[in-house]
Amino acid sequence: MENDGIYCLPCVLFPIENTPGGRARLLITLPYKKWKDTVADMKNHSVSAYHKASSEQMDNFIEVMEKKELGIDFILDEKLKERVAKNRKVLESILRCIEFCGRHGIALRGHRYDADIENGKDNLDPDKKIENTGNFKGLLKLCNDLGDTTLTEHLTTCAKSTSYISKTSKNELLNQPHGPLFGIQADECADVSSKEQLGIVLRYLVNGVTPVEKLIEFVECQETTGAAIAEHIMKKDKRAWT
Repeated sequence: MENDGIYCLPCVLFPIENTPGGRARLLITLPYKKWKDTVADMKNHSVSAYHKASSEQMDNFIEVMEKKELGIDFILDEKLKERVAKNRKVLESILRCIEFCGRHGIALRGHRYDADIENGKDNLDPDKKIENTGNFKGLLKLCNDLGDTTLTEHLTTCAKSTSYISKTSKNELLNQPHGPLFGIQADECADVSSKEQLGIVLRYLVNGVTPVEKLIEFVECQETTGAAIAEHIMKKDKRAWT
């Protein structure tokens, strides 16, 4: 209390690197002293991505200390799988909205693209309200209203740069392989622990002329024969190829 302020315990003990924004240093490296706005600021801090990540790491640490049989690497791996599953569900909802617009031949964007999904406010001019936020954002709001809690939580807590609904992200999604032809490349190599890691690469054409290669994932493989690698690819990523 010698600084006459308060700090966030999880964020101080388990800080996240590259925390966005100078304001985020409050409660972490700088004491919080703005008492009249405490309730609102604490609420915003509690739902921020960096606070959630720090709290998760502190909870993992406490769990390991209380349950000696669980290793921190195991717990972190499980948490990572949960985040990956959540992000995939969010992306699936966004892709379904884009697909709906494409199949029905309707435009995605509204009068102005920089509009908030919930209230229609122009993010570039907060005093201005946009009535037509576009079919794409309208469908996202409909998903929120119909109970897609994972999508709602993502859109209300994520940073603008990781929302996956910006015009840049949407254009990248639209440029993904949509033709009948694509190729799969796979090769294995040993990591520093001498375990065989299989790299899976998707190769396709954009606009029918520009070749693109994207690394899908690295996975551990027990056998390195062609048949074993092919079986692993189809078993691991069957939904991606069908």
